[in-house]
Amino acid sequence: MVTGLSGQELVLEMKKQIEVKGKVDAVFIDYSNHGILTVISRETKLEIPQKWHGLIEIGDSLSKYKGEIILKVFKQDTVLYLDYAR
Repeated sequence: MVTGLSGQELVLEMKKQIEVKGKVDAVFIDYSNHGILTVISRETKLEIPQKWHGLIEIGDSLSKYKGEIILKVFKQDTVLYLDYAR
């Protein structure tokens, strides 16, 4: 499939299609998927950049709407805004 998008642009477009809302149930390195850092929330499996390792913990709440590239991480006393484009 020819899209005219670079690899990074294609990944961002795929991330835009994901919607997640709920508490983090698990954070792990998925060795069956090339060692990708992965978060599970309400049965939604979300691949996250390695640079976010340690920023998301079990019990945090996540919010990301379809069409956005910002993942909001609600912690006990603060909110993190993690940008897939950075």
